Amino acid sequence: DLEVNYVDYSDASGELIEVGDSAGISANTGSVFFDRSVYPVPFDPSDYDTQKVDETLADADSSITGNTVLHIRVNDPDYDISGSGSDILPADTLMVQIHRGSQTSGNLATGTADIKETSPTSGIFELDLQLNHQFWCDVTKDCTFTNGTWIPIEQGDIVTVEYTDETDASGNENTVTDSATFDLRNAVLRTDKPAYVIGGDMILTLIEPDFDLDSD
Repeated sequence: DLEVNYVDYSDASGELIEVGDSAGISANTGSVFFDRSVYPVPFDPSDYDTQKVDETLADADSSITGNTVLHIRVNDPDYDISGSGSDILPADTLMVQIHRGSQTSGNLATGTADIKETSPTSGIFELDLQLNHQFWCDVTKDCTFTNGTWIPIEQGDIVTVEYTDETDASGNENTVTDSATFDLRNAVLRTDKPAYVIGGDMILTLIEPDFDLDSD
């Protein structure tokens, strides 16, 4: 425990007193989570053509990337060390990999910046990791797919995240994991009415989970 004492040489009654307080010192076991259990398969936006409905609409939105965003949260109060303000978690404590059968990618989180705390004193750190529709395989970085090639992410692939907690509640190094899958879903196109009059408005609703690439 941590104790602090203060000697007050003249309290409210003019007497000398000693006051103190104490706090426990302990480590916590960290945890890691994806924001979803199933993610849409990322896609190459060049595979799709966007057409104008009329001359008042702009061309295809060039900001569409087709990247799937993984929101990864680490809960580890041991890194909430500042008395005020947000802290950071070293990025090298995370490993994100794609698995297909016995084949595994390298760490897709390599090169990301240190992970910021969501708010002061929360002890929760969030990484927003964008996955392209393909990744480069380098056997020197533990990739077991075909070396020196671009590997597309496919339906049925599994993504895992591994967090290395240097000191858990028992004082030992501990590794915790979470996993999710990539899947494709069927689209649904709906109209607001079963029949229309000439000149009337039509409302079309497209339900396409494969385009829900970011849960935020």
